[in-house]
Amino acid sequence: MLQGKIGWMAASVMVMVLGLVGLARAQDGGDNADRGDRRGGVRDQAQDRGGNAADRMAQFREEAAKRMQESLGVTDEEWKLLQPKIDKVQTLSRQLRGQMMRGMFRRGNRPGAPAEAAPAAEQTPVEKAAAALQQLVDNKDAKPEDVKAALEAYRAARAKTLTELQTAQKELKEVVTAQQEAKLVLAGILE
Repeated sequence: MLQGKIGWMAASVMVMVLGLVGLARAQDGGDNADRGDRRGGVRDQAQDRGGNAADRMAQFREEAAKRMQESLGVTDEEWKLLQPKIDKVQTLSRQLRGQMMRGMFRRGNRPGAPAEAAPAAEQTPVEKAAAALQQLVDNKDAKPEDVKAALEAYRAARAKTLTELQTAQKELKEVVTAQQEAKLVLAGILE
């Protein structure tokens, strides 16, 4: 049941991201601006859109955090206690959802096509285990016992992250009011 909810949340996040991309393109001039680039005009799209992707994502998260603080009706002091707990839950949720989304949208999504993975320094244990498993799955000559071992490692990494997520959610529930908990449930942060 939890995996179904995570899958639903992942799909919701993807729809939201696609909507934001469409909105950004519409505000940026959309396809017409891109056509200008193909005619020989050179433009730094990152500068046009206010910085690089990491900066935009940080700004998006900051704005979302501010909206969350306002929605929960907490003071700045209370937010200092809640935000790290909310961030931890969201990070662990993204780790579980993120691997599913990468699996769905992997380059080519066919055997032998290289999987797009984050650099090793940025990979979570779930991502590392998934990358190892994917490599074996893509190798038609892989030994069944190697695939089975990699699958077990992947499941163990996911189970550990899921346990950490459940613990983080429990810790968050302990410091919020019933009204705040309900808002966090509706936001998909708590179960």
